[in-house]
Amino acid sequence: MGKKSKKKRNSSIHIITILFAAVCIAYIFRYFAYKVEIEMVKYDSMENTIAAQAVLIKNEWSMTLPVGTAADYKANEGDRVSTGKQILKITKSDGADENISLKIAKINERIEEIKKAEADNAFFAADQKKMDANIQDSVNEIKTVTKSGDFSKLEEAKSELAANVYKKSLVAGTDSFSGQNIEQLMNEKATLEQMQKNNLNVIYARTSGLVSYELDGYEAVLRPESIQELKASSILEIINAITEKSSKKKAEKIEGVKIVDNFEWYIAAVIPNGLLSKDDIGKAILVRFKDIDNTVVSGTLKHFNEGDEKGSLVVVRTDEQLKNFQRIRTANVEIITKHEEGLIIPTKCIVEKEGIKGIFIERSGMVRFVPIKISITDGKETLVNNLDKDDKGYSSKNYVLKPFDRVITTVNKVKENQMLPGAF
Repeated sequence: MGKKSKKKRNSSIHIITILFAAVCIAYIFRYFAYKVEIEMVKYDSMENTIAAQAVLIKNEWSMTLPVGTAADYKANEGDRVSTGKQILKITKSDGADENISLKIAKINERIEEIKKAEADNAFFAADQKKMDANIQDSVNEIKTVTKSGDFSKLEEAKSELAANVYKKSLVAGTDSFSGQNIEQLMNEKATLEQMQKNNLNVIYARTSGLVSYELDGYEAVLRPESIQELKASSILEIINAITEKSSKKKAEKIEGVKIVDNFEWYIAAVIPNGLLSKDDIGKAILVRFKDIDNTVVSGTLKHFNEGDEKGSLVVVRTDEQLKNFQRIRTANVEIITKHEEGLIIPTKCIVEKEGIKGIFIERSGMVRFVPIKISITDGKETLVNNLDKDDKGYSSKNYVLKPFDRVITTVNKVKENQMLPGAF
């Protein structure tokens, strides 16, 4: 009797142990098979950005100077000056004459090179014609001043002539991206010879803006009035030329001075096709300068030109300030087409119900469906808004999404109005 009773007790213990283990296994399986993962809704900002290399277009008055020109006085780099303010006083010396002579000799060498190569470049032909007219006007002004006997204006007239000739040479100069023709070089040579005779010694600001002594050869080409004629191909050509020039160890440096208008300037860049269109002209655009402390400037889309497979051209107008703006021609930027603050959720939690996008949230232990509209996404996260009365699927009975709501990310493991395990 005693042995049978003992065997029954042992058997009962084994059965209970097996049943307990089975229940534990079932709960473990249920936990992993039906585990619901949840993340919190956060309130933050998000933006759509396009990385690009940009070219800055500005209003610039520039004047070339003989290499190694000494100055009794010069305004500081970056100084803001008004029209008519003295910015340079050049020392009169035999050395100045010698430097001008060297530059004239160099121009003669370039003329011979072009003759041999039979160069024929017509980039920005309209600008060249405009420069021809400006040069002729300056020549006529010098003649008028000389005849009148009012020599107080002679230096100003000669400075204007020198600036116009220099600008014309830059429109298609060998230091730029499109070559320089013989006529332009001859005009520049004549101007330098005139300067050599009169030994120009004082330079005044022809416009208001920031002073800079770094000329890059694009002051007369990249101008606001030429924006409507710009195309993606021309901007890419400029970027490639600047990159190639800066990569040379002993790149030729242009000696001169310029005044840069810092109250209105433009940012031109080539972006992938389809991201913006002509319909976006006038739209507010932000631009982040990656290499300038991530400075963000705001502006509007001024010009759009559909390009080829290399991309489309966008030009953004702005009037905001930028550190060392007067010295910058190209920059690595992010064009921000949309910036918004709102509710951010994981993209993977978005589902569609009866043609309406939404998410599942946990509310009082129950699964609730909340319709939403998508504003911005980066693939991993999405900024969303609640529906309003004009949106498809809006109902006053809809649940509203709020910061810190618990969003269900394992959407394939739940359904609407389901009670979540462990809710009570």
